[in-house]
Amino acid sequence: MKNKCLYARKRVSGIMVFLLCSAVVFMAGCEPLRKKFTRKKRMSQVKGIDPILDPVDYPDKVKTAQSVYRHHYALWKGWVNDFALIGKSKNDKRAVHDIDQMLLQLNAMNKLLPEDKQKVMTGIIEDLEKVRDRFQKSTPRRNYSSINRQVTRIDKRVRLDLSFKKVKDALTETPSEKE
Repeated sequence: MKNKCLYARKRVSGIMVFLLCSAVVFMAGCEPLRKKFTRKKRMSQVKGIDPILDPVDYPDKVKTAQSVYRHHYALWKGWVNDFALIGKSKNDKRAVHDIDQMLLQLNAMNKLLPEDKQKVMTGIIEDLEKVRDRFQKSTPRRNYSSINRQVTRIDKRVRLDLSFKKVKDALTETPSEKE
């Protein structure tokens, strides 16, 4: 019986030592872990410096007629190139969208042109509207190659007669005066 009591005392004393050690570790904690998880004050609060933001008013960008015409002319060329890629896909909605965008750019360019060049541009716009009207009719097979040739002819007329290099000296009005 003495052996059982001695064994029980050793066991209880071992458990007590383990609990005492674990209590010490939990009470003291690991210093790096405690530093890691404690909340620190922000630098602006510590120094007492609050940033002051002064808004800067920039002057409005002045757009000349030349820069606006160049912009619309570049967009025109992009839409023509996009339309040329449609021939293989034969997508009517995309073709009509591209033609509408071409017309939009041509109308914006037309506002900046002098009277004699506006007559040329008006004829080009009418020709492009005729091409768009061909898409209004429902046909099972559309001849995209002839439509593409028409748009290419219109593009060639714009590039020959109304390119930026040819009309840049005639553009004297600013776009805001026209509108």
